[in-house]
Amino acid sequence: MSSLFKKLFDTRSDEFSIETHAQGIHFIYQNFPKLALSMAFLPIVMAFLLWGDVDNIILFPWIGYALSVGIARYWLAKRYFQAKPSPQQSLRWGRYITLTSLASGLSYGLSAILFLKVSSPTVQLFLFVFIFGIVNGSAFVSSHWLISFYVFMLSTLSITALYLFSLNDPAYVAIALLCLIDILICFVIGKRSSHSVLSSIQLRFENADLVAQLTNSTQIAEEANSRKTRFLASASHDLRQPIHALGLFSEALSAEKLSPTGKNTLSFLKQSVASLSQLLDSLLDISRLDAGIITPRFSAVNVSQLIQNLACDFKIECESKNLQWRVSCQDAWVRSDSIILENILRNLLSNAVRYTDKGGILLSCRQRNNQVWIEIWDTGIGISPEEQKQVFDEFYQINNAERDRQQGLGLGLAIVQKQAQLLDHELSLVSRLGKGTRFRLKLKIAPPRLAPQEKLMLPTNLSGRRILIIDDDESILAGMRMTLESWGCDVLGATDLVTASLLCADSTPDNIISDFRLRDNVNGIDVVQQLRTQLDTHIPALLITGDTAPDRLQQAQQSDLILLHKPVQPAKLRAALNLL
Repeated sequence: MSSLFKKLFDTRSDEFSIETHAQGIHFIYQNFPKLALSMAFLPIVMAFLLWGDVDNIILFPWIGYALSVGIARYWLAKRYFQAKPSPQQSLRWGRYITLTSLASGLSYGLSAILFLKVSSPTVQLFLFVFIFGIVNGSAFVSSHWLISFYVFMLSTLSITALYLFSLNDPAYVAIALLCLIDILICFVIGKRSSHSVLSSIQLRFENADLVAQLTNSTQIAEEANSRKTRFLASASHDLRQPIHALGLFSEALSAEKLSPTGKNTLSFLKQSVASLSQLLDSLLDISRLDAGIITPRFSAVNVSQLIQNLACDFKIECESKNLQWRVSCQDAWVRSDSIILENILRNLLSNAVRYTDKGGILLSCRQRNNQVWIEIWDTGIGISPEEQKQVFDEFYQINNAERDRQQGLGLGLAIVQKQAQLLDHELSLVSRLGKGTRFRLKLKIAPPRLAPQEKLMLPTNLSGRRILIIDDDESILAGMRMTLESWGCDVLGATDLVTASLLCADSTPDNIISDFRLRDNVNGIDVVQQLRTQLDTHIPALLITGDTAPDRLQQAQQSDLILLHKPVQPAKLRAALNLL
């Protein structure tokens, strides 16, 4: 029996934290002001029923005592909310609750001693119902701080029971036994109610901790992604500079008379530059997508014509690997951006060819309800279920632990997924290891339209055109000068705004080609604008950048300048100059 009571009185459990117990105490203090009216009302009701049966000398002091307990609790609640105690300090405020519970229990226990003998049977019945009701009801109000409920319950029922036993009346003794039974019942009810409430509070704290951890993890992931983007932007810029210069020098070298061996070496050099440029362009695509500066131009796209164009390109690649190439396409029009859509399909087809050594590849297009499904099937190495969750991650590659650069950077599918999301096209993957892979792209059907007449851009003779180049990299400045002079241009070279201004003082250039990032945190957009203001004329200009940082790309995109990304192929540079 002693162990049972010890267990029942163990109101502080290691199962719950101090913060949980403190919150339970907080809930009780929240209820004190709300219960103040009822705590004042009940003694007044008892006084009304007992009026005339009990001597006022006994009744009024009891009413004053009962009301003072209610007032003390109300005042205590106000002090608690003013103090705003810490969880550890809240335990001390819990002891104040216990003391007021003892005082309240004594008031109702004394009511049995003071009023039972002098009351009518009807009033006695009311007193018993009142005492049992208020004790059992308080289990759900004060069990948040269990010891306060135990103190209130024991002081009320034990005093009542002892007094009833002392009367030596069988009826009163029976009621006293009911009091003892109710004490045991209240122990169990209070314990269970307290555990239920505190468990709920603890679960809320744990959920809040999980949310905080998730928020923190999300912030860490976002910061890591931001650092990755900044690193890639910096690394990409630093790599693009020499590769851009290398491309310009190799183009200038093409105009020279070389021996057969020299021409062969130059051919390999150009291939290497082109390969590096392709890898860096993948980094640029990711940065541009992350920056949100790519705005799709939706229109009705003849997907069957697009697929036929792709079929011609990839048929040769498949034949070179002895792969069977099949195309099955229904005539269909879809709502999409033709350039981005073609890039998606090229990436998927390139992967299919790369990872298929035997069998074949199928490119199909079919209509399903109000959609067009474009599917690419291959009989390649397949993708395991574990890797299927990662293939769309940046820099993830299958079977390329050695990071063979001929297999790319592992950005192809990451770009494909971002582009598909940009176009709101659903992309799905089904694959079996060793059997092959199927990618499916779902597009919305669009009404067909007449194909616009494309304007042919004839090459412009650049001979005699005066062009100002602004770049703080001497090698790029030299390479650009050699390339443009080989096209017959009159070239002015400057590394900063001051030099450019002096060169323009004698003669206004026809065009400006400026690097985006110059020394001392100066950017090419501002330099071009200042030169236009100085010369009081709108000089057509190109902006060349090796930056891939999203914020810089957005800034460059918002300018009125034609934007080219390093390394710039000479053919693309010449085409851009034709547009000025």
